[in-house]
Amino acid sequence: MKLTKRRIIPLCIAAGCLLLCGVTAGISSAEASGQISQQAAERWQGEGENACCQVSIFANRDAGFDKTSVDSLKEQIDTALTNASLEASEGGQLWYCSYSTPVGTMPVNGATRTTAQPMVTAVGGSFFSMHPFTLESGTYLTENDLMQDRVVIDSTLAWQIFGSSNVSGMEILVNDQRLLIAGVVRPERDAASRRAYGDAPRMYISYALYEKWQGEDYGGTAPWIGCYEAVLPNPVRGFAENLIQEPMQMQDGVQVISNTGRYSVSGRWKTLRHLKEMVISEDGIAYPYWENAARIVQFDTAVHLGICIALLIWPVLYVLRLIWKLYRAAERFIAEKKKARKRRYRTIPEETMQE
Repeated sequence: MKLTKRRIIPLCIAAGCLLLCGVTAGISSAEASGQISQQAAERWQGEGENACCQVSIFANRDAGFDKTSVDSLKEQIDTALTNASLEASEGGQLWYCSYSTPVGTMPVNGATRTTAQPMVTAVGGSFFSMHPFTLESGTYLTENDLMQDRVVIDSTLAWQIFGSSNVSGMEILVNDQRLLIAGVVRPERDAASRRAYGDAPRMYISYALYEKWQGEDYGGTAPWIGCYEAVLPNPVRGFAENLIQEPMQMQDGVQVISNTGRYSVSGRWKTLRHLKEMVISEDGIAYPYWENAARIVQFDTAVHLGICIALLIWPVLYVLRLIWKLYRAAERFIAEKKKARKRRYRTIPEETMQE
């Protein structure tokens, strides 16, 4: 087949569309891979053979979701896993969870005598396993801390009040109490997280310490929990999500999200079909910055999927047209062969009769 200008131009357009589609898909993959808070199930699954799923609960302040709710949910999950004959290996752990809630801003004083106003988040459970921020110095908080008087700060706050990020073990003054810095973490650097994180410094305190402060300030009122996250076994599709969804289905002001698979092709397609519902939120829930970052990427990757689908229309039509042409050419070739064979069989008897 001779390549003329009429044939080269559509071929170049198809190749260009495929190239742009590949670039768009690569951008989506890079954005999704930067969301470490959405990859807890993949990290946990590497330690065992069972498939896992990460599920999150987000609650508004009026939902009444607190530490008692978390303990009750844990008991229900343990019972459900036992009834499903799912058990951890000897000395192992079958699942884990974390919870957190925004405290707001608090004045913090350090060695430079400069007062900073970081955004404070109270955390509990295996929060830093769910969110493995990069440590610049020190260690994370754990529930095994006896005194619960340690904090984790980000590098922005460390430089503001100490002029350095290597400050683990040093003291700061928070809420008229001296606390030790357990570690300094670096804010996530992907574009979506930077946008959601903002410019304000951040500090993480234990939920037990916040519970103590809340009790002292408000006469024993239990502080609410805004975010609960769990990594659970998922032997069949939807099993882990149902473990969380069923206890929460009668509670108002609560949203359950399956983090695992939200950036898969099927997850992106589902988001693309419901973009309006994602943009307009009427649940009154203040999402933490990592969920806002995840939603930014979820929106972007869904739009990228739509762009890829649009870009693939021309190459698919081009290939179908090429297949149709090849089919027609093969059909003509076969027809000509049949005609030639018929002519051959007609001439042979005539030549024989003449002899």
